Amino acid sequence: KNSYRQEDLRIAHLLALQLAAALRNARNLEDMRNVEDSLRKYAEELAERNAELDAYSHTIAHDLKAPLTSIPLRTFMIEKLQPDLKPESIKQIGEIKTTVMRMAGMIDQLLWLAKVRDAHEVATCVEVEPVVEAAVSRFSDSIEKKGIKIIIEPNLPDANGHNQWLEEVFANLINNAIKYMGSHNPEPSITIRGILQDKKVRYEVQDTGLGITEEQQEHLFEMFTRVHPTQAEGLGLGLSIVHRIINNLKGEVGVTSVPGEGSTFWFILAAGNQVEPVSEKPA
Repeated sequence: KNSYRQEDLRIAHLLALQLAAALRNARNLEDMRNVEDSLRKYAEELAERNAELDAYSHTIAHDLKAPLTSIPLRTFMIEKLQPDLKPESIKQIGEIKTTVMRMAGMIDQLLWLAKVRDAHEVATCVEVEPVVEAAVSRFSDSIEKKGIKIIIEPNLPDANGHNQWLEEVFANLINNAIKYMGSHNPEPSITIRGILQDKKVRYEVQDTGLGITEEQQEHLFEMFTRVHPTQAEGLGLGLSIVHRIINNLKGEVGVTSVPGEGSTFWFILAAGNQVEPVSEKPA
């Protein structure tokens, strides 16, 4: 007759525990593989849907911009064929042109969001001063109309990035400063500077505009955020574009502001001699 000692029972118990642990690990491993397969399939589906969405957005943008481009031409022909237009008619034509330009700008901003999300590029050393000058030149009419003083401090340091990206960043920040300068500003001005900080550069776009409360600053870089909707029209995409570009360049972006005393939007990038590849971050 077989008999088991206490030691035999202890060993059997330990073996049973190890077997149970092995079975649990096997189940966990199978579960992990199933999860990985599901995530991979989901990622592939998401990439395919994003590609379809981008193709669709570009098609829609093209279809929207095509008729828009014909409107200024038609208004120009009206002005030429009807030289004796009444002042009110001339005013209405001017408003049509302004609206068309605004709509085209909104479409371009939406396309920028898609382009920034999908970019796979290598950052290079960018000479920032001509980039800033190009960005400022986009708004020469608005700057002149509002009497805004533009100050570009000398010797702007170079940055690690892409010319087009950085021009878009500065353009959006400058446009934001112009829009929210305030209609009764006695000394409207925008100052652009760059400060070397070890291997990084801090760029600032400082204005003397309306300013932003601390509560408004919390959601400032989110899509469709407009802090002063009665002061200017738009979709509220400009600062979200800035945020995405700077994130993709592995930088930082923020704002300091006091209501009634203006705002300083800033962003930090690697200095121009610190060139390294840019990897895409999730949108």
